[in-house]
Amino acid sequence: MENVCEVCKPDFVGIEDIQFQKNVIIFKTLANLQGVLKDTLHEHRLPFALTSSSSWRSYLGINEGDKRD
Repeated sequence: MENVCEVCKPDFVGIEDIQFQKNVIIFKTLANLQGVLKDTLHEHRLPFALTSSSSWRSYLGINEGDKRD
């Protein structure tokens, strides 16, 4: 993340918020990753926002049935 901030110099960063589904270990891991990302963005004084997956998918016109891996 440090390199991305320095090389890309973004004006704003969007982060998909986490949500609990079935696995507590994955949820905790994602929560820790989110914390590291937020700390890094704060250190670089970069504005960011957390958004739900349904919000950004809706904005881009991606339906749940359209998921592609």
